[in-house]
Amino acid sequence: MKPIKPILIGLVLVLAACMPIQTERPADVITGLVATATILETSTTGTMAPPAEDQPHEPDERVEFEPGITSTKRSGSLAEGGSKEYVLSGAAGQAMYIETVGYNAPVTFTLTSPAGETWSGKPHASEVYIFRAQVVLSRDGDYVVTVAVPPNAGTTRYDVVLTIDPSYAPERVELETGATSITRSGTLLESEIKEYVLSAAAGQSMHIQTVGYDAPVHFTLRSPVDESWSGEPQASDVYIFAAQVSLPKDGDYVVRLSVPSGATRYDVTFTMVGGWLPVKQPERVEFAPGTSSIEYSSILPSGLSIKQYVLAAKEGQIMTVNFVSEDVPVSLSITSPSGLQLFTEGNQTSPTDGGYRAGYSFTLAETGDYLVMLIKAEHTPSTNYTVEITIQ
Repeated sequence: MKPIKPILIGLVLVLAACMPIQTERPADVITGLVATATILETSTTGTMAPPAEDQPHEPDERVEFEPGITSTKRSGSLAEGGSKEYVLSGAAGQAMYIETVGYNAPVTFTLTSPAGETWSGKPHASEVYIFRAQVVLSRDGDYVVTVAVPPNAGTTRYDVVLTIDPSYAPERVELETGATSITRSGTLLESEIKEYVLSAAAGQSMHIQTVGYDAPVHFTLRSPVDESWSGEPQASDVYIFAAQVSLPKDGDYVVRLSVPSGATRYDVTFTMVGGWLPVKQPERVEFAPGTSSIEYSSILPSGLSIKQYVLAAKEGQIMTVNFVSEDVPVSLSITSPSGLQLFTEGNQTSPTDGGYRAGYSFTLAETGDYLVMLIKAEHTPSTNYTVEITIQ
């Protein structure tokens, strides 16, 4: 028989270990408990409301296309302030079309590329709420479409249509031998885009003009190294945008057209000057002895017209060029001896009471021949012009 005393001692130790030890709770912990209790007591629903920034968010959904299928529709319901993400794979050069339809509230969306670039849908007039966008994908990888209902807009059912066109490719434009200009025509719907690609060489000058007959047709020119230039609006009875760029690199240049609202027929004219393209020899500017200024008056015939003047000047001199076209806008550019275009925006004549005028003054940074070029676009009538060139 085992001794009783050691057993009793062991039992006491076990009981002592199981008993809680009373400690003093820090004051800040007690305060936190009281604050929580107060919030719960004042809640009208009996539960804590989520923080304002915690909006309802549906789980992400991976979208996969069946073989041979390029479009799919997803439907659901979102509360005000709610959002849902759809993830789908895309490849550079493909075109993605997105449309959301909200039946009781707007369902906006944002497309995010693998590199974090974003595009947003634009609203379209309708009896329901419709947003659309068309994007030419810039990279391979996963693209995320986030659909959302704005706060305080209510709850709504929605449809989202996702389309990927794997065969999309810009239309290649090639000038015929001996030609310097070419025009393409078509129709664009709201938020739709159209791309053209042209091969060109460094040092050439590209002039682009869009004419929209019922709505503006914006355009962006993108170089082989992703430099970009946008068309500037011109005064006209229709919607005209134009730009003239001295090209910095050899390679393919992409011109992207888009219509921000409405739908329209359009013409886009591409004009290339310089490099391997045959052009008339520029007229050499010679100042009379003792003078520093000269004026030329002539006519630019109907359709595409180009006139060039070349003059020698020295570093540090000031060149001033004033130009007037009586009847139609004319683009004016000045190129340095090293091929640098001295301006890339605002080079279109502005309408005034006496016709279309432009005036520029520069302090020259190089010594050599400077090229002054006038370009009048296709589908325009003839115009009389005067150009005055001054070197000081």
